[in-house]
Amino acid sequence: MPTTWPGAAPPFHVTPGYHPFVDHRYVHAGRARWLDAAGHEPNFWDRVPGPDWLTGAHQAVPHGIRLQLQPAQRTDPFIRGDQPWENWIVDSVYTLIHDEGRYRLWYEAAPEDLYAPQRRQHLPARDIWGVVLCYAESDDGLTWRKPELGLQECNGSRANNIVLGRQLAGPRGLMGAAVFRDGTAPAHQRYKCMFMGKTDQVPGLQDLPRPGTPIDPMTRHHGQTGIFAATSPDGLGWTVHHQPIAWHFADTGSVAQWDPALQVYVWYTRGWSWGRRTIARAETTDFHDWPLATPLVVASPIDTPWTDVYTNAKTTYPGDPSTHLMFPTVYDRSGDTTSVVALASADNIGWSVIPGGPCLQPGPRGSVDGGCVFAGTGLAELPRDRIGIPYGAFPAPHKHPPPGHGEGIAWATWPRGRLAGLVADEHAQFWTPPLHLHGHTLHLNARTEDGGSIRVELQDEDWTPLDGFRLDQSTPINGDHLEAPVTWGPQSQTVRGEPDRRLRRAVSNHLPTTRPLVLRFQLNRATLFGFEVVV
Repeated sequence: MPTTWPGAAPPFHVTPGYHPFVDHRYVHAGRARWLDAAGHEPNFWDRVPGPDWLTGAHQAVPHGIRLQLQPAQRTDPFIRGDQPWENWIVDSVYTLIHDEGRYRLWYEAAPEDLYAPQRRQHLPARDIWGVVLCYAESDDGLTWRKPELGLQECNGSRANNIVLGRQLAGPRGLMGAAVFRDGTAPAHQRYKCMFMGKTDQVPGLQDLPRPGTPIDPMTRHHGQTGIFAATSPDGLGWTVHHQPIAWHFADTGSVAQWDPALQVYVWYTRGWSWGRRTIARAETTDFHDWPLATPLVVASPIDTPWTDVYTNAKTTYPGDPSTHLMFPTVYDRSGDTTSVVALASADNIGWSVIPGGPCLQPGPRGSVDGGCVFAGTGLAELPRDRIGIPYGAFPAPHKHPPPGHGEGIAWATWPRGRLAGLVADEHAQFWTPPLHLHGHTLHLNARTEDGGSIRVELQDEDWTPLDGFRLDQSTPINGDHLEAPVTWGPQSQTVRGEPDRRLRRAVSNHLPTTRPLVLRFQLNRATLFGFEVVV
């Protein structure tokens, strides 16, 4: 069973930093309340003359807003399959880690010799034994290099950027590598990797990490596959552990991580439900011993009957580990193509779809991504106030034979903090649940239309406005801002068209953080993307 998420009772603690609106966690659902003719709220156990004796006066119920996923913009590929060992960039297996000012990318590729006629007649459609894990890096996320690491041999040479492949993976092969940095591990195992490989025997009790370890039936259906582990001090030189850590079939990109809030390792991988692909989840305290991954995200009843949830691309928002995100690739079997949607979670356990449809779809026919697209793992901040995830760009449909050196890895990007937002077409308002804000000032990432505005009021836990921070004292925010400060002060009055300077005082933006606060937002023709708590 999933571990209970700590700290899930109000008031909720909000750490310094940016917090995007990607779900409704910061939107209070409201409180039902009934009052008598004198304006008193009777006790629930009091008898009343009849159902019409009380009048509804419900509190803090949001209205006029909708959560909307924003479409991504795309760049040209920054990684191209231009080397002999990169005849095909494997779809969905790209892991980005922004580590100590450096962008680091691990991606899988299929060498040219896998397509040689003398080999092809003896191989299945996808030979995981021959796929290799490659590495690239960048100082700014824009200009990339593939270092000649000299670690693995390919076609008689070590002048390549391969970090994990045939020599290390051996006959079991390599597919769907999930690389992550484990800050709790000893230095020589700081980086970890989970990948699928084949075995020569049907899994038996002698192969299991412990008696009773469950076996995914798909491992036998696809020829005895299991999940193996590798560890590394730097993400480059790997040690492969030859005992399977799970009996599971996952031939696309998985994601693994250590969750500091749950105090467990969490693994998102491929699952199956009645022949359709799903996203499955497992957790453990022992990285080398995993339970059976169980389905978590499946195609919904309102999806078309030819839809699969193909991959997960699980990540977190940069600087906000409490905002968990997925960018699942949705596969359309009717057209053999894909699109990318987004999900959000406050606890890394329960997930909700961010409304608004796909954030990324294939480009025009004939373009580098005109066939299909696959989201990779690792949302990161980029130069020029952008955020982005790597995605695989393919000119041909998914099941179409790879054209060879036609694919690439590009960025799907958004303005900083603007993955999704609360949209108000006209007048709208909402309240947050009680929050402990661990900072002294508040900034908004917002955009208003002509004549639109945003105001903020501070209230106590009983929805009572605080003097000095009332809505009529809030300085309206207008325009397009990534970091607009929230301030309060007495509103200026005009005398014969001129401001009465006698009523002006210094504007205050210092939050009373010694108590829980409810934020009341009033929006008019505006989109609110997120807020930042500043120390």
